[in-house]
Amino acid sequence: MNYLAAMIVRVIGDEEESFWVFTNLFETILPIDYFCLMTEILVDQKILIQILQKKKTKLFKHLQNIGLDFAIISFQWFVCLLSANLTKEVAETIWDFLFLEGSVAIFRAIMGILTMLEDDLLQQDDFSELYQILDSKPKEKINSPEELISNMIKFRYIKQKSIDRSREKYRPLILEEQRSVWSDNSSADLPHPSDSSLFKRVKLLNKFFLLSKAMRNSREEALVNANDASITLKDKIK
Repeated sequence: MNYLAAMIVRVIGDEEESFWVFTNLFETILPIDYFCLMTEILVDQKILIQILQKKKTKLFKHLQNIGLDFAIISFQWFVCLLSANLTKEVAETIWDFLFLEGSVAIFRAIMGILTMLEDDLLQQDDFSELYQILDSKPKEKINSPEELISNMIKFRYIKQKSIDRSREKYRPLILEEQRSVWSDNSSADLPHPSDSSLFKRVKLLNKFFLLSKAMRNSREEALVNANDASITLKDKIK
């Protein structure tokens, strides 16, 4: 999350405003459990693989034949929301879409990036070379926000609602996989989804989300009331 915080502070500048933008990102744009045990990131990876398999079949099969698991790369992309893999201008452009259109922007951006790198990827038959292209080439080759946007537009048919539906579909599968891993490593000091403290934390986060949503719906009224309260307090002090 350091990359995300640094990105916001760098763009916003003011620490308090950056905090609220950061809060908004975690409460309204990303799923509530995005970084909780990385469950939702694993879910989004599975969704991305399905999209890649369907819309970039040739590239997907090529990566499979070479033995490159795209999850190795995409995990970092999702964790950092592409803020660590692209130039400042390009990353900020993606984040503009992220705040405007929701987390679907990350899927469109990744598909756009793969489109721009596709020819280079298909020409390589070496695992290490493929990995290098996906790991470092985005920052070297993708330096035009306009070009990336034009490629993102090609995937505008990917909608936030369809991503949300896919998350509901795949989340139970990922949770079951995590339970299986934890069961196999029962001797390790790992948390379990049935851990009451974890459920309490998620429950608290959801309450905070609902409270924040209610506050946003009446933001102007809240600001007016806060201002009136401040004036009243000042009058009393005087």
